Amino acid sequence: MTNLIKKEFGNPEINEIISTFKEKFDLNLLDGSVAENRRYANLLLKKCQRIDVALMVIILASSDEFYGDKLTSLKRLYYHMVEIVQKARKKQTKSIKIR
Repeated sequence: MTNLIKKEFGNPEINEIISTFKEKFDLNLLDGSVAENRRYANLLLKKCQRIDVALMVIILASSDEFYGDKLTSLKRLYYHMVEIVQKARKKQTKSIKIR
């Protein structure tokens, strides 16, 4: 019996973004190539500037009524990120309003 050790490569933050995306969207495999998804994970991280913000975007996207079951690659998340965040902000503003 052989023990398989899964070795991760590259930037640990990018690995975390990819694994969180797969977990939150319940995906075993992402659309597009590994290189393309790593590239967009890197762009997402640069745009968000911090890993916790990038992970929060993934969480918001996974709970979004429209995009929650439509995103299958980090490329699509990257291009729809602003829309997803804006929708979440509007929802938060509506629920916090005090009359």
